[in-house]
Amino acid sequence: MEPSRFESPPGAFQYILNGRQSALLTSTRVDALSTEISRLALTEHELEEVLKEQAILKSLNFPSRPVRHDNISRSHEKTFQWILNPDEDSEERAGKQFRDWLRFGEKIFWFSGKAGSGKSTMMKFLADHETTREMLEEWANGSKLVIASHYFWSAGTPMQKSHEGLYRTLLYDIFRLCPVLIHQVWRARWAQADSSRTENDWTLAEMFGTLQALSEHLDLPGQYCFFIDGLDEYDGDHLKLCEILRGLSRSSKIKFCLASRPWNAFVDAFGNDPDRKMCIEDLTRRDIQQYTKSRLMEHEKWNNCQFRADQKQFIIDDITDKARGVFLWVFLVTRSLREGLTNGDTILDLRNRLESLPTDLERFFKHMLEVVDPVYHEKMASFLTIAVNAKTPLLSLIYSMHEHEYEDEDYAINLQASPMEEDELVALQDDCRRRVNARCGGLLEVKHGSVEWLHRTVRDFLFTREMHDYLESKVRRGFSANLSTLKAYVAVLKRTRQLGRTVFSEDEKPGLLWKCLNFATEALEDSEDSAFELLESLESMYMPSHEIEESGWDFKFRRELLRAGVDKYVSSKLRESPQYFDHPFKPPLSVVLNQSQWTTRHLCIIRNLLESGQNPNTTYCLNDSSLSMSGWTHFLEQTCSQGCQSNFQNAMDSGLFEFFLRSGATRDVVVRGGPRKHCEVFSTGPLDGSELKAVTTEQIYRAIRQENITHTPCSRFLQALFSQPEIPKNPDRFLTVLDDLSNFSVGKELYSSVLSTLEQELARIEPKGARLGKQRFAAQITERVVRNGIILGCGMDFLEKVISKAFPGAPGSRILHIVTSGKSPEIGQTPSKRKGEDNLSERVNKRPLKAPAEGQGSSVGSLSNAL
Repeated sequence: MEPSRFESPPGAFQYILNGRQSALLTSTRVDALSTEISRLALTEHELEEVLKEQAILKSLNFPSRPVRHDNISRSHEKTFQWILNPDEDSEERAGKQFRDWLRFGEKIFWFSGKAGSGKSTMMKFLADHETTREMLEEWANGSKLVIASHYFWSAGTPMQKSHEGLYRTLLYDIFRLCPVLIHQVWRARWAQADSSRTENDWTLAEMFGTLQALSEHLDLPGQYCFFIDGLDEYDGDHLKLCEILRGLSRSSKIKFCLASRPWNAFVDAFGNDPDRKMCIEDLTRRDIQQYTKSRLMEHEKWNNCQFRADQKQFIIDDITDKARGVFLWVFLVTRSLREGLTNGDTILDLRNRLESLPTDLERFFKHMLEVVDPVYHEKMASFLTIAVNAKTPLLSLIYSMHEHEYEDEDYAINLQASPMEEDELVALQDDCRRRVNARCGGLLEVKHGSVEWLHRTVRDFLFTREMHDYLESKVRRGFSANLSTLKAYVAVLKRTRQLGRTVFSEDEKPGLLWKCLNFATEALEDSEDSAFELLESLESMYMPSHEIEESGWDFKFRRELLRAGVDKYVSSKLRESPQYFDHPFKPPLSVVLNQSQWTTRHLCIIRNLLESGQNPNTTYCLNDSSLSMSGWTHFLEQTCSQGCQSNFQNAMDSGLFEFFLRSGATRDVVVRGGPRKHCEVFSTGPLDGSELKAVTTEQIYRAIRQENITHTPCSRFLQALFSQPEIPKNPDRFLTVLDDLSNFSVGKELYSSVLSTLEQELARIEPKGARLGKQRFAAQITERVVRNGIILGCGMDFLEKVISKAFPGAPGSRILHIVTSGKSPEIGQTPSKRKGEDNLSERVNKRPLKAPAEGQGSSVGSLSNAL
């Protein structure tokens, strides 16, 4: 038997290990030793590669990735079989076009269906079915086949209804099934891969770029079929989503099976080819008939001999006709009929019951609420309002604790922290299930310890203005869903104190406390005093004085305040004690900055921390790895690196660059993994080098082109130049920066805002009292802005009056001549002409750069010398 690659080798290597006969090594033994060492090195290299692959896969995964798939009901026996099994009946013949697409087709096949028609159930059936794989293997024609699926869910987590969740799911499945692609497509990531990466490391731009690279890879190994359900549940621009999917499907190696409601955006994008689309409700009559019959036959009273076969068939056919392809309606109707059977209804009673039920889903939902016992109406309304307000399904324990609020509004404050026993937990969950069933008319149901919507359409229905007003009329006056949910979370945390390790897990999956504090941010807006009192109560539980030194629970609670962005509470605590968040190993700035997306609340907290005296230059290790950085470099990395457009824009708008520098941030820093272009520097205060704001021209350009960023950088810099009390040293350098910023305000619409800023600044100039040098500098600024406007084709007649007033002499005449002639001669230090946006891109890419030192990343260092 061949020895293991990790066993001790025979021969020469064994001599070395045993320290024997070292002087007797022959050339043969030396060769054997070299070969064995090479084998061992190769083995270690292979092991390292596997670990890298696993690290990258782990970084792409997210906790809620499989949840929606698992929650979708399995298809009823024999439903949707016609899609995959050939026959001569009409449904099977219709399924042939899909089967042909699986075996030979390309690009996109689209299933459309009205709400409740069973789209998600069907997509799960198709994606998981072995016959689907067999047919796709024909398409793959011997190549490796990769099948991936994603299910958008509007009632789920942000990941489950966003671009990011889609990209992560597809890339995770692609690389899990075909890891060799990681090396080929992600060379930069592969070189940097390590086991400490977290999901926050990925940006939308980077993930989309990877998918795009895969679609454009001419030698891409394998064939890829993606099943994506619920496009209408995507929380974003549906037109943009359609463009992305159509773009990726242009590759002959990639195709998509999609499902959505027949909204205009999807009809326009995917509904033009009759051979690659199918309307589900037009083809499921036999499925619905079979489902109806099966649902009723499951009840023993339906098989009662007093019901004749023709009477039962009449009811089944009537339901099938009225369903119009909507399985959800059939489920609700048969549930009502089964209740009637339990009550001993006669066949006539059942027919009357069926006639009384609305055939429209929304009217059916309203009917379900109206038959709830009036004694439960207030609690029904509060349960439904809490569910509508929550972004994701809440634990059943939340609703159990909410029950106490009807007896004592301060129950969460008064409740003592005491762990519940397991049998008490089980009893509470059972009570909650009974109450939800009795009070919510079947619109909510308890699944796996959480309270979830019967169907997405229920949530949509309750979001209507009519139902909002209806529920509001039933709850008590002044009811706040955010505050009530916060109370319930505080109570749950007090009763589950022993779950501390779970609550504060370092895993990316949010714990109870983090979820609780997310409701606190909103509750503080609804009722600040009550929310403050609840947070104080919660804090006192997590940091009793005798535990502070030993357990560290105090900072873990405070860390979650920072992560969740509870800005009002954080601000109040910092006013009371600037050292409130001090921690020897985890500076508070690092906690906030490490969030993948900053909200306005996070930006407010960053400012408050700097105001309270936090040192932006203090270094720390990121994510418990060996990578050390300061708050300032961390901030630059999170704003100026590729794919951070959102953080960059927010930081620009809030003035955080300047605020960091005013707080003492050093201008001699290195940003690892940051922008590969040099930084430009400009100021929003006196241009004496003391209050500088650092931005990258590359970043501004990329943000404007890809994310439609505003004109803010150029306009602000323009205002700063005009506001200078004296002419800055080396004014030509600042005019060059103005050119660069103008270059990146691409397009007439964006640049027109810059021209409006110029008009406002010129209107403030009083030429009689102005110093000659300052007047000349203002004229130079104006000429630069005007020339850039002409290059972009902007009309500037509206500037003539303010230019004449601000510069009555020769400088004004020169600028007016440029405006009226519409020409920008290349004289002096005018900016380079641009023939189009492509040339602009070339200007950016061809710009001379100073390469960073080996292994140091990109230097933002000596920013004052960057100009």
